[in-house]
Amino acid sequence: MKWFKGEILSFLGIAFASIVICFDLFTHAGIPATMDGIIHITVIEQFYRVLQSGEFPVTWLDKFANYGQPVPLYAQQLPAYIGALLTSLTQNPVITFNLLIFLAIFLSASFFYVFLRFYFNPLISFVAVIIFSLAPYRIIDVYIRGDLPELLSQVLLPLILIGLYLLIQKKQPKGFYLILISAALLALCHPMMLLIYSFFIIPYVVFLILSLKEEKSVKVKVTSLTILAFIVGIGIASYYLIPLKIETKYLYFGRGNPFDSNLFFSWSNIFLERWQSHIDNGILTRVQIVQVGLPEILIVIFGLLLVIKQIFWDKKRKLSLLIFCVFCALLTLFFMLPYSLSIYEHTLLQNIQFPWRMLAIFIFIPPILLAIFLKNIKNKVIYLPIILFVVIIFLVIRVPQLYGKDYIDHPQGTYDFTAVNLNSVMMNTIWTGKTESYPVEKTKASIIGGKGEIISSVVRNSSRTYSLVAQTPLQMVDYTFYFPGWDVKVDNRDVPIQYQDPHYRGVITYNVPAGNHTVVLAYKPTKVRILANMLTFLFLGISIVLILLRKKLRKVIA
Repeated sequence: MKWFKGEILSFLGIAFASIVICFDLFTHAGIPATMDGIIHITVIEQFYRVLQSGEFPVTWLDKFANYGQPVPLYAQQLPAYIGALLTSLTQNPVITFNLLIFLAIFLSASFFYVFLRFYFNPLISFVAVIIFSLAPYRIIDVYIRGDLPELLSQVLLPLILIGLYLLIQKKQPKGFYLILISAALLALCHPMMLLIYSFFIIPYVVFLILSLKEEKSVKVKVTSLTILAFIVGIGIASYYLIPLKIETKYLYFGRGNPFDSNLFFSWSNIFLERWQSHIDNGILTRVQIVQVGLPEILIVIFGLLLVIKQIFWDKKRKLSLLIFCVFCALLTLFFMLPYSLSIYEHTLLQNIQFPWRMLAIFIFIPPILLAIFLKNIKNKVIYLPIILFVVIIFLVIRVPQLYGKDYIDHPQGTYDFTAVNLNSVMMNTIWTGKTESYPVEKTKASIIGGKGEIISSVVRNSSRTYSLVAQTPLQMVDYTFYFPGWDVKVDNRDVPIQYQDPHYRGVITYNVPAGNHTVVLAYKPTKVRILANMLTFLFLGISIVLILLRKKLRKVIA
């Protein structure tokens, strides 16, 4: 508490900067026309409606993409559930979306500031955080991409870094638990970021371990605990990660190579800073020019020159934070350039889709390098003028870009149902066509063969119950896109599902014998999902045991 009071001015400054960054979002009705914003708002709204109906966990969205989709299979869990919970208070998914963006901007900057304070004084840390907050990639995520999950993931990386520092450097058990919890949340927030952030996390772990002056046994202990924290944390997210890995093979996305090799950076993306204005094009969204940022690349170049000077001129070859940061900067730049193509093609990296996503790491590095430069300024007379000059440069370049283009104010009901798969046709099942090409049906079930009548029906998000009177054997259709897990029972007896009828491609059809019957359709866990759920409970149990053993953990690393 005393520490927080001492830093209150910095946090107030971060809050003000976050308000400035997000101000445009709250001065217009609706949302700016972004690439992904409407997707996340729709998912949040539909998660909220499903939870409101009493269904938990959410495993299916029946009003998404016309006849329903297993959106929770691949939708980022943390933004969806937090968004749904917040919507229960705001009663408006658009307000929820904007609030979450603000919270992501504020919390990521705040936690990054806490991390920086391990190495720098309050003023330097604050300046570095402002530089981080105004990174081009952050502005693009807010006003062009509308990528809420990626913004929220930027909250979790600093928390992991804090946990690593506390565990490895300070030997504090709370660092272990912070890593565990943050790793679990990151996996649920944006699993792709687990892979991307590893290019910063792993080198930082190595840097901390090599910096320890303790004996080898201590290094082995903290290294083992670090690995254990990540395994347990990621294991908690098994219920989501395992089906995501295995069952996306039933989607077009999972059948091909999602990596786009045409989206590597050119040198202009690195050395030029370009923004197109509000009126430069007739399309709704602002033109996305993904870029490093000119001041940022100049900071990295200066850092590289300092490293070269230290190693070859000053003969200082001891590992330092400067060397670590320059190494990570060059590593991420390499993976954004086409020279790394062969690595992407033969590794899991192809799953990140776009090489420029490595900017998610890079945006943390120039601020740290700048902080190192400022810390080493010996002449305090020029100290404050340099800080002022740097801040003004960033304000002049970046603040004019804090705006959305062509705000869209849809009626709230727009997000309750969508005929189009907003995630693109690549997320449709491999046995369906474009979801918008199917007629929108007012009822869920229909008799398409034979004579009979549907007496009553109870339709819920992931289940339906029908009472039928069939004068002859019937062929029925349920206007639901089939996905493994859907099950049909007629009078409690399993009935085969057909989903490849050329007239009802990818839609659930089934046969019912003559007579009076009760038909129940339900979306149930597959064997893969059951196993994944069991693993999640197992790792939750392990985490509880580890919490109960915190006193012993303190002794182990003491």
